[in-house]
Amino acid sequence: PNRFKANDKDRKVKVDIANLTSEVEREINLFTADLINQIRDAFGTPRAIVTEDSMGIAKEVAKSSKTEGNHDFDALDKVGKDYGVLISENLGFRDKGVSNLAELKEAIYENILIGLFLDSDTEERLNWAHALSFARLSDINKPDLVYQNYIGVGFQPTSEGNFNIHIDGTSDNGISENAKFNKTKVVTA
Repeated sequence: PNRFKANDKDRKVKVDIANLTSEVEREINLFTADLINQIRDAFGTPRAIVTEDSMGIAKEVAKSSKTEGNHDFDALDKVGKDYGVLISENLGFRDKGVSNLAELKEAIYENILIGLFLDSDTEERLNWAHALSFARLSDINKPDLVYQNYIGVGFQPTSEGNFNIHIDGTSDNGISENAKFNKTKVVTA
């Protein structure tokens, strides 16, 4: 079975979801991209890329979101307008807090698994939308659809001590000519 395997090093890194260090933000963004890229590699689809601006977008969307437990389209639109991009979002949830990096990585891992395997919806247009997005199969025969080529992850603490996980991104067809989004500042380990 698919199970998250934490390492001792990550268990020793304390985190405050509302105040992540830049080192933890970078690591968690690369971790998320690695999980998504494992899926995309299996399907032979283009890999996700983490840039400074894609990380900034996700962080800003999470910070600006007022809605708990659902997409905040006002925040997505505002941040997208600020950067000059259209944003696609995979939103996840954590029903308990985390105290270390291992628990934070586990929350992301679990939410991606949920998006892949437990994401059916009664509306046919939404069936398996997260799985299709993670695998980057949702843009097949839909050239106007914004897929997540450049991705980032941000965290939104909720009023109950839980948090939302915002995996946000854009693609070349969602970046306007006058965008301030810079796709060349790629983040690597």
